[in-house]
Amino acid sequence: DANVNIMKTRYDKCLNAVYLELKGLLEYLASESMSRDTIVVITSSHGEAFGEHEYYFHGDILYNEILNTPLIIRANNYKPKIVNEVSRNIDIFPTLTSLIGISTPEDIQGSSLKNLLKTGKEVGTRYAFSQTNQKENHLSIQNKKWKLITTGDINTETFSAELYDLEEDPGEKVNIYDSNLSKAEELLKKIQDILNQSKTLRTRPPIPFPSYIDKEQKQNLIERGYF
Repeated sequence: DANVNIMKTRYDKCLNAVYLELKGLLEYLASESMSRDTIVVITSSHGEAFGEHEYYFHGDILYNEILNTPLIIRANNYKPKIVNEVSRNIDIFPTLTSLIGISTPEDIQGSSLKNLLKTGKEVGTRYAFSQTNQKENHLSIQNKKWKLITTGDINTETFSAELYDLEEDPGEKVNIYDSNLSKAEELLKKIQDILNQSKTLRTRPPIPFPSYIDKEQKQNLIERGYF
């Protein structure tokens, strides 16, 4: 489709602009002899859809064209490697604390990826949780093989669900929920556990906004779901 190709071309131009900025940053670190003492993390908050599931851009769906994002970590004494394991944005902070040798707060939800940087292999199973509610409430949970997506209130009988075997169906085209109810129930329980943990964390006193954020900016951040 011509329109899709135009959108992809524009997106590629944006990626090239990011590449040029990163190239300049890395060259500066090298020129100032700071590369060995600097950990560089490159990631993204979301991907972009170009009609893979009859949806474009991002915000309202939880298929992997939206959720799969780059995570590149450059740290001294770690050899370059491609890691085909699950990681999450919440893992970045504890990874950095472990790399620089300081303690990680006990109530942090993520876990360090330091072992993955060393070996390239996961020990155990890591589950990634995602949520969006711009139009409908969508939740998802996935590991390297299985992924469950729910739509609606999971505490009622009216919610709908999709289950995918990511090893056999990486494009998430064949919903096998009805034929794998036990696996779906197992993943749904993990979603409920994560939501319950989040409720506990929300009972803590809120962290005040920085003084340089005015009322309009604060409201905008809250409406967009950042706070």
